Amino acid sequence: MTAAVDCALASILSTVDWRPSESSLIIHDTALGVAGDLPVSDMAEAAYGALALAAAELHTVRGGAQLKPFVDRRRAGLALTGNDYVRIDGETPDKWGAVTGYFRCSDGAYVYLHGQFPHLKDGLLDLFGVNEDRAEMTAAVAKWTADEAEVAGQARGLCVLKVRDRKTWEAHPQFKALSQQALVKLSPMSAAKPLPSAGNMPLSGIRVLDFSRVIAGPMAGRALAELGADVIRISTPDLSSLEPLVIDTSFGKRAAFADLNTSAGKAALKRLIRDADIIIDGFRPDALAAKGFSVEDMMEMNPSLSIIDLSAFSNVGLWARRRGYDSYVQAGIGLTAPKQKGDAPGRLSTQPLDYLTGALCAFGGVLSRPVSGPLHVEMSLARTGMWVWDMADVLPVDPSLPAENASFEELNSAGLIHQFDTNFGKVEALAAPYGFDQRFVEWSGAPHRLGSSETVWL
Repeated sequence: MTAAVDCALASILSTVDWRPSESSLIIHDTALGVAGDLPVSDMAEAAYGALALAAAELHTVRGGAQLKPFVDRRRAGLALTGNDYVRIDGETPDKWGAVTGYFRCSDGAYVYLHGQFPHLKDGLLDLFGVNEDRAEMTAAVAKWTADEAEVAGQARGLCVLKVRDRKTWEAHPQFKALSQQALVKLSPMSAAKPLPSAGNMPLSGIRVLDFSRVIAGPMAGRALAELGADVIRISTPDLSSLEPLVIDTSFGKRAAFADLNTSAGKAALKRLIRDADIIIDGFRPDALAAKGFSVEDMMEMNPSLSIIDLSAFSNVGLWARRRGYDSYVQAGIGLTAPKQKGDAPGRLSTQPLDYLTGALCAFGGVLSRPVSGPLHVEMSLARTGMWVWDMADVLPVDPSLPAENASFEELNSAGLIHQFDTNFGKVEALAAPYGFDQRFVEWSGAPHRLGSSETVWL
């Protein structure tokens, strides 16, 4: 194991005060596949390594044979930009809309607008009085100061955020509030129920309800499915989605609708919760509570639940309960600030906040079983971003970093792209970066369209 990965892994394990009892992590020290000047591949190896270590221990606790977890260095880094490698019938899905991205303001500062969902896009068009045209939006935003645009956007519940540098972010009250929270915050819940005996995989027989969308939460659910859990992704018919991301994050899962505006939908969900082991709540804070499914409500339905609670900016501080997405949060915490005066900000070559947070959410969910029984696992994209900054301060930048991310064709030739025939068409996607006993985890099935499964456990 490289010293950098060892340092990052120790940081993760210390935040939850846990060490694996027997297993050691094997690193496949392959060539790096992603560009950039942040040591994200080392962090990815550590995050997926922590997950694999916890899963191996859970398997042993349940009476299974001892597993030897491993992580592949190249695949781990590439996993942080997994949706870039999704192909549908050979086509690359369009990733960014006309009104999503960085826009210069009248004071020379920038704001980041996120309008990937219809309601957010329409709100931005109304706020700035433009059509869905990037040139129009650029001209309109240029009439506002960055602070004015952020305040006006936030007042409407929209995703408008001033691009800050690291120094400005670390002087902000939200940074100070988040500094009081652990990277992976674990709080004990109630007593655990007996676990079923070990199956073929570490999470065989474990039932997971995935209430999440976009990337981080769904990736946590995908990771638990990769480890053998029965995972049902819950959505509603009226909730918009981004199909390429649904595909990327849904391998091995089923997908059901539960309309929480109806008594039938609520009843169906309650039946699932009563027999679930882990809940992933990746919706905006308080969204489920408003429908009668707060943490306390769900614990009353099933006292043996572990609940993974994921948000953009956490549940504390001035920015608690704000909407947020990876690239958007990056902009607010200094990760994409211009490096020199006069430069424009730019996105990172990966989406580390989404994918690292997803892996660490899954780690917390798995860890709850062998260590202390049910846990409330709390994470936020912004807190993960602070960990990225912490690791950037102590981990060296590898001199072998490529100038740009590996191409789809290169990875396909290397056997890292898997193909599936699905009801979306022929889907190609990047394989998982970790496994056991020299075999990578494999997906138990292709992604399904939202709402295509029944609201029942296998």
